[in-house]
Amino acid sequence: MHGDNNYPWKTRQKCTYDVSLPDSTGDEDYIRTLQGWLPRLWDDHAPQLAFFQAGVDALKEDSFGRLAMTRQGLLRRNNLVYSQAFAAHTPLVVVFGGGYSRPMDASVTAHTDVFRSAALRVGALHR
Repeated sequence: MHGDNNYPWKTRQKCTYDVSLPDSTGDEDYIRTLQGWLPRLWDDHAPQLAFFQAGVDALKEDSFGRLAMTRQGLLRRNNLVYSQAFAAHTPLVVVFGGGYSRPMDASVTAHTDVFRSAALRVGALHR
């Protein structure tokens, strides 16, 4: 999933699942779209390994991203991805992605949330 107008048209690569979102997409529309896609992708492909490119350039404070998500919305996104992977017993590789807010604190906090929430979820599984 990505902001439709974030990528240059001349160099954009086509992919099988190109989920473009309009400018200013907020938490509810983003989450609703993600909730529709995650089960479909797992049902169609039964992945043995999944990668979560957990960019935070979807924040409304971001200088380059064109979406309008909040920190809470990104936390919901993270937890939806973790829940889908954990429920299917799919190993998940989580990597940083974009984040260019001004002030930078919003991006740093959202990046920290990605890994803190993952650690909390994994820790809860092993109790």
